[in-house]
Amino acid sequence: MAVTPRTLKGFGYIVSTVSVLLLAAVSWESAKQDLVLALCLYAGAATSIIGMCCRWASYAIEEKHKRHDPSKGLELRASLAIPTSKAKVPPELPTPVRVPLARKDK
Repeated sequence: MAVTPRTLKGFGYIVSTVSVLLLAAVSWESAKQDLVLALCLYAGAATSIIGMCCRWASYAIEEKHKRHDPSKGLELRASLAIPTSKAKVPPELPTPVRVPLARKDK
């Protein structure tokens, strides 16, 4: 049975979500004694899980675009989807030159 990249990525996000929940559960005993710590714990766990959901959604949208028109794959730059046909490719950088350093013998 072959595992698809989509399945593997989804499994990774599920594992990460479970990990966040487990770490929050372990931390709850000390955080529940202070309202600020408890709020930070909830906010940290929630934002982590929301972030994973956003990454999964962006991956799903990108895959949908690729399936709709494979010739116009998307390149993500600065959180914007830019069609690769219009994306600018940076020029190649020159090869660095090695300059020997003078040695001072004692």
